[in-house]
Amino acid sequence: MLVKFLVFTLIAISTYSLTSTKNAKAYETENGTYSSNDCASCHQAQATNWATSHHAQSMMPLTPKSVKGAFGSQSNPVTASHMGLSASFYSSRKPDTPNDLKDYFLTLTRNGKTSTFKASYTFGVTPLQQYLVEVESKIPINASLKRKDNTGHRYQVFPFAWDSRPKSEGGQRWFTQYIDEDIKPNDRLHWQQPLQNWNGMCADCHSDNLKRGYNSSTNMFDTSFSAVNVSCLACHDDKAVPHQASKKKVANVGSWVHEQGTATAVWKGERKNNDFMETCFACHSLRSPLTDGFNSQDGFYDQFIPSLLTPPLYHDDGQIKEEVYVYGSFLQSKMYHEGVTCLDCHNPHSNKVKSETNALCAQCHSPQVFDTKTHHGHPLGSEGAKCINCHMPKKNFMVVDDRGDHSFKVPRPDWSQKYGIPNACQQCHDDKSDDWASAELAKLHGNLKARPAEESYIQLVSGVATNLNQYWTFIFDESAPAIKRATVLSILGQRHAVDPEKLRKALRNENVLIRLGAMAATTNMQAQQVASLLSPLLNDTAKAVRVDAASRLAGTQLPQNYLSLFRQAFTELEAMHATNNWRGEGRMNAGIAALKMGQITDAESQYEMATFIDPYFAQGYVNLADVYRSVNKVKKEHDVYKKGIQYLPKDGLIRYAYSLYFVRQQNYNDALVQVKSAHEFEPDNTQYVYAYALILERNNRLKDAVELLAPYAVDITSPLSELYHQYKKTCQLKNEC
Repeated sequence: MLVKFLVFTLIAISTYSLTSTKNAKAYETENGTYSSNDCASCHQAQATNWATSHHAQSMMPLTPKSVKGAFGSQSNPVTASHMGLSASFYSSRKPDTPNDLKDYFLTLTRNGKTSTFKASYTFGVTPLQQYLVEVESKIPINASLKRKDNTGHRYQVFPFAWDSRPKSEGGQRWFTQYIDEDIKPNDRLHWQQPLQNWNGMCADCHSDNLKRGYNSSTNMFDTSFSAVNVSCLACHDDKAVPHQASKKKVANVGSWVHEQGTATAVWKGERKNNDFMETCFACHSLRSPLTDGFNSQDGFYDQFIPSLLTPPLYHDDGQIKEEVYVYGSFLQSKMYHEGVTCLDCHNPHSNKVKSETNALCAQCHSPQVFDTKTHHGHPLGSEGAKCINCHMPKKNFMVVDDRGDHSFKVPRPDWSQKYGIPNACQQCHDDKSDDWASAELAKLHGNLKARPAEESYIQLVSGVATNLNQYWTFIFDESAPAIKRATVLSILGQRHAVDPEKLRKALRNENVLIRLGAMAATTNMQAQQVASLLSPLLNDTAKAVRVDAASRLAGTQLPQNYLSLFRQAFTELEAMHATNNWRGEGRMNAGIAALKMGQITDAESQYEMATFIDPYFAQGYVNLADVYRSVNKVKKEHDVYKKGIQYLPKDGLIRYAYSLYFVRQQNYNDALVQVKSAHEFEPDNTQYVYAYALILERNNRLKDAVELLAPYAVDITSPLSELYHQYKKTCQLKNEC
């Protein structure tokens, strides 16, 4: 079955504590390895701190102690509803077990049809607790399958979660995370679709030593873990007996020192080695896994490819916008660059911050300077006087989870006026303008100043800056955060022709992120130029770089001396695809790689599976149809579009691609029907507008094409404007306008 249920024996001797009846030294002698339970005999203080942490309660078997949600009886269940969906929650005593052990049931009713599910695990604890239920896997008809009793189980996240906050804060209720939407079964966000799958989406950061065990042929999981929750071995490797030298050093000889006449502490001592934070980043980041499972001893960039700061994930200044966790914001912070680590603020075992007051920041920032009304302009002790409310503005996720931004920025309402980015002032003063906030800050600090690179970054990301020299100046500015420089590199290649020699310099940078950003800058370059630039990176020290290089070099003609390295890196790329093939994007990426290598049949198979396992993923249909187009299977191409529209009748991408199919068949009437629908579903998509205008003209409706293009006439740099003026002139010559 999906999870090897050592859970109820070895792992969870006690639901919330690590216990061991065996002396740790004796265990070392007998076995040579440890489980998390064996750590507590020597490390009791750490185990006590951990016992009530979010890590300890990240995922648990259901017991009266672990379950926070309200469950009634079968005859009188607790109920909740959301739009067209209603739910009920009840528990009953497990037969032949102690009286306090129960089974927990969740029901869903839509359109008069009720389904009942047995909860399998709690997931998280506060500010919300979710529940996992087991569902059957969708098995391909042609899959050769011998199902065992303990394999193939798949868990999904139930659509209603429990709000664990106190009632005074609006908690103690069942709710859905899509509060403004009715997520129906034909929606990709529906709780039984891959994006709500525990095995693939969530599992690796909620249990120790988790392996997804996904079988690409059968679409089944054989997921395993060594501990149901996040315990010792998530951060302390168990490959050998404890207390041997770790690859990652945590303690540095030195301390933060307040020097006379300075307001902020500086590090004094041996050069800080903060690589240990990669263990934290493994889960507290938005990233793509390179391997099935991860461990604390291998490097972050050997196990993941992280996302950069590109919109729409982040605002143009780097503030968090989507659910990106901590890594991306922290790496751009001044604190990170001065050597501050997670452990300077957080207890590693309880996960709590060292203080809930400004004393946390006063460890390094003199309260005589910073915790004063002359600095923050608010009454001492008030909410406005809290450092985190100005420098860690919160963003709400999952309806009830407010998460602080770890880039620790200075509020800049003047930049809000100029660039449309948010600022912390208006989170509290939402009835005031940016002008007002700027004036108030000016009273305290005069005209705010920042390093030129900070504003330059906003200009580059937002597109305000068009000068190529400004891009390269920022990219090679060592004072700017590496993750921002990498982000600018990745954007540069999408907008401008790239100087290959300057790019070669960036590709040799010692920072992994800058090398990744530089590779992204090759997106629109000629294949042989890409081969020349990226071939040396097939031997990079970081797997993330090697894999990305292999992906970009697939199908290109490489120098003979790089072929062996390419094969090795491409094997690593295939391993990455294999661990991500449980969702549409994974299959799509595998198909793209196969197509680049000329493996048409393999690409077709991957895209077919994308439409099977993830039927509401539009790109799967479009890519599959394009494979059929490339081999002149016209009927199959047509059938794929029809199937895609059956599942996604209001998807603009499928309609647009289908219209181009009809154009190739010179059937301009049906092409017009499809492109019109694409435009109606996505009216802001200018690519669809352009195609719509061309097809209107083909249908002898030039006047309609001119009217469609008229709103774009003013921007003379736009291809739509050029087409408008061309069509208008022709229309007037024909006396049709």
